[in-house]
Amino acid sequence: AYSREISNNIGTVLETADNPNANHEELINNTQMVANTAKLNLEIERQDYIDYGTENTVDGITEYTYTVGNIDFGLEKRSETVFELTKDLSAITLYKQNGTEQIMKVVIKDDGTLDYEVSSELAKLLRLPKTETEQGFSYINMETDYLKDLTIELEYKIKIVNKSEVDWTGLLAEFSDAETAKDEILAEVEMLEEQDDYVSGEGIVYGDYVGLNYYTNEYHDTDNIVTTKVEKLIDYIDTNTALDDSSRSGNQNESWVNITTEELQENDLLADSVYTTLEDGTKVLADYYGNIYDTESRKNIYVTEDEIFNPSMIADLVPEAAAEIGEATSGEIILTTSKTTTSEESADNLIFDNIAEILVYSNTVGRRDSQSVPGNAEIARGEFTAATGYSEDNGSIVTDYTGGKEVDENGTELHLNGERDTDAAEFVTFTDPTGYMGDSIFKSNIEYLIAIAIGCVVLAGGIVAIKVKVLDNKEITFKKNKNKLTKSKKA
Repeated sequence: AYSREISNNIGTVLETADNPNANHEELINNTQMVANTAKLNLEIERQDYIDYGTENTVDGITEYTYTVGNIDFGLEKRSETVFELTKDLSAITLYKQNGTEQIMKVVIKDDGTLDYEVSSELAKLLRLPKTETEQGFSYINMETDYLKDLTIELEYKIKIVNKSEVDWTGLLAEFSDAETAKDEILAEVEMLEEQDDYVSGEGIVYGDYVGLNYYTNEYHDTDNIVTTKVEKLIDYIDTNTALDDSSRSGNQNESWVNITTEELQENDLLADSVYTTLEDGTKVLADYYGNIYDTESRKNIYVTEDEIFNPSMIADLVPEAAAEIGEATSGEIILTTSKTTTSEESADNLIFDNIAEILVYSNTVGRRDSQSVPGNAEIARGEFTAATGYSEDNGSIVTDYTGGKEVDENGTELHLNGERDTDAAEFVTFTDPTGYMGDSIFKSNIEYLIAIAIGCVVLAGGIVAIKVKVLDNKEITFKKNKNKLTKSKKA
């Protein structure tokens, strides 16, 4: 199939099927097909007994009406492909003494609870988990003097879950690429056509390639379940930090390699709208604040290595609904960043965001996720906005985007800049003490702790306000600041 492996260029073409006003020439040229329906044989008049529905005599001639019910034929929509990517902060570790003295390590479990493996009175953590409309944050309270020469290690867990509807196929599942399957099928058809007594439709064994389930809606031993596989992820690492050595090439299920802006452009892996255009016409990849991810001195764009190093993530996944067959329905990978502060650095600059997106995926029968196009997360809008479609400023819906994700807002269908193949983790920030004197190990009632911990934190320059509702129904404003630079003109 043309769409056996889907990256941005193919995903964009396939997405035009959802827009009646789009140019469909490329879509038709690459995906048109002929559907053959098996013959339907109704032996009405030869039955021994026929229960006519009605009889009507007209001019002495009796007319009989016979109704055959429960006959379904025509085009049927195949099972939908659905996968969801989540990215969450999974651990925070702080070091002093050139990375030799561990002063805090907290693990954030899947259920959101905190497990302190190392704790200290010098660093206290508050955490607001992210929601669909709010990014959430992990806030570390430390004295400014102690922030100097501090090594900050952040571990993120990225998870992909196959939530597709269950579907089956035949021999197509055994081919590694679409061209090989196409060549074999056409060769078989050509052989049949060369026969002297060839009649179109005869000689075809239904279900050999697409599976008998396609025709009978029942499972057969010769059928194979349709799987979806993430071939490559992309991660935009915050420009305030860098990839830790533990996540570099060769580390099992944590293996990432740098990719340049030029490589992404040459291979058409990103949509044009993802790039920011500078005044001289150069296209770059930049965050909301204009900080460029890929420069001579900074390499903060990474993609996953192949399945040899990342077998958990880069794997054929069956749908969750078919988990009973014993095959994997989800995959995970770790990414770790690290930064050592300088003596001049202040807490105002210690804010860390992170966003990941599926760059390439494949499906056994070439069926796309209709709500996701790889490589189109517009990171210059802000990580959380690009990932979810909700504003980092106030949680409102951002609607000036024509991508695949759709939501219903008061009866109106809106298109969001955010799809289920993309996610941004909660941001991590440091600041001076605010008077909070509670225990540093928070294991319950997070909202209450936040309510008593922060009244208002005011940071200088380029702020983004995040409003947090707390138990007493008061609203506090947490200021998100990232040393804002002059923002380049956006393409």
